[in-house]
Amino acid sequence: MMVYAGLREGMYYRLGDGSQLLIKSYLKGQQAAQVYAQTFLAKECTGLQVTSNDARPDLAQTFGPKARAEGMPNAQLTAGDASVSCSMAGTTVHGKFMLATELPFPAQSGLWYVYRLYGYLAVPGRERDAERVASQAVQSIRANPQWLAQQRDQQETSDVIMKGWEQRNQVYDELSRRRENAILGTVDVVDPETGRAYKIDNYSDYHWMSNSGAIAGNNSGDAPGLDWRQLITLP
Repeated sequence: MMVYAGLREGMYYRLGDGSQLLIKSYLKGQQAAQVYAQTFLAKECTGLQVTSNDARPDLAQTFGPKARAEGMPNAQLTAGDASVSCSMAGTTVHGKFMLATELPFPAQSGLWYVYRLYGYLAVPGRERDAERVASQAVQSIRANPQWLAQQRDQQETSDVIMKGWEQRNQVYDELSRRRENAILGTVDVVDPETGRAYKIDNYSDYHWMSNSGAIAGNNSGDAPGLDWRQLITLP
């Protein structure tokens, strides 16, 4: 839908509430934590190095119930962290950032976003204090009910648009398939055992497949042998 509208990865588009979304391929939490450190965090200090980058299934499990309580019962979350070191005003600092990404409607919508992002940069010896403050801050987060309602409305609108787009594509694909068969003199058949589709010459009324994978056709409707099964002919 976005490609059809002329939008590409790396571009932004504006929502009805004035906020902007960055179009980017889906990243799991571990990947997103590293990308955040290497791009956005590098703007805050110099000589940045990512010293570790780990998956955090424990955080994903912790955030799951929160996401469901916020009205996303099927949300799929992944989480990760990135530890860094860099220099700020000539002082070496160490940091750790935890990040969780979410697919609120997996298998239904391509929408995804950063669900939680928190962390710290601290001078040596103060890392434990900084991590405790960051942890307490993220535990105090509460979603605004009005924002949640607005997000649901936007998602419903997006789903309606996407469903209409998919239905139109299915119609176009079906018309294209039938036109191609009419021009080439072919027909589409499906093996009922495997569900696999084949495009074959349309010279028979009935089509068959043997256990060895050979395809044959006839006009009598009688199976060529005991080890042959009838294929389903698409209209």
